[in-house]
Amino acid sequence: MLPVGLFLVNLPNKGFSIEHFGEDGAIEIGSQVVAKDGELVARFKELETARLTQAGRDFFSGKPAKLKGMFVKVTDREFTLFRIQMTCCAADSLPLKVRIIAPKPVDFEQRQWVEVTGRIQFRKLADRDEYIPMMLLDSNDQVKQTLPDNNEYEF
Repeated sequence: MLPVGLFLVNLPNKGFSIEHFGEDGAIEIGSQVVAKDGELVARFKELETARLTQAGRDFFSGKPAKLKGMFVKVTDREFTLFRIQMTCCAADSLPLKVRIIAPKPVDFEQRQWVEVTGRIQFRKLADRDEYIPMMLLDSNDQVKQTLPDNNEYEF
């Protein structure tokens, strides 16, 4: 009975697939971001919240960041890091993600845990009035394979 009920409400759907996490759409070209000193951004949630307001985007743009998450390739030079925000159970989980642009092609296995160091930027999605957090890298050496966290759901 449960499989039939899930089918009728279109679950599981594309939103639960690993490939879906990288599909934010086309990103508008951004202007050069001025590098800022300051505390190292290390939490996805800070960027997820900051993207919602101009004040948040201004505060974090240009700051250094070191993020750890699972790799999902978008293009040869672009990839997404994601972790899962889970409130109660796996069924209510949502991806928390950031788009990363490297100067040269980057190739890791899907869902491989990596640690990335770069500068934060926010860019508008071309087809929506929505911004996503970005990280721009100066070198591909800023992406390193790492061990997974004890709990992939922490963010």
